[in-house]
Amino acid sequence: MKTKVAAIYGKRDVRLREFELPEITDNELLVSVISDSVCLSTWKAALLGSEHKRVPDDLENHPVITGHECAGVIVEVGKNLTGKYKKGQRFVLQPAMGLPSGYSAGYSYEYFGGNAT
Repeated sequence: MKTKVAAIYGKRDVRLREFELPEITDNELLVSVISDSVCLSTWKAALLGSEHKRVPDDLENHPVITGHECAGVIVEVGKNLTGKYKKGQRFVLQPAMGLPSGYSAGYSYEYFGGNAT
């Protein structure tokens, strides 16, 4: 299955990327995002690129995917999550989680996956 994302590659450098999704693992969900908007923190990250304190320094080689506040529907559930989530279940997401590295999961996806996608 192909997906499209808006990814930040640097200061004022946001590009539409399309790529093939791999199969999910036992600890992952595949979701269809129904609604996602650009919040002020994403806008600021796109304007500043790596100068933003919560964006990794190597965006040129590892761009981050935008969109950390969204709503959608679960499409597929990994084997280890079947008791917690169901196909067709709706969700909303606002990952305001700090990580030991100092990056926030919502700002720092260089690839789908991570703590909340």
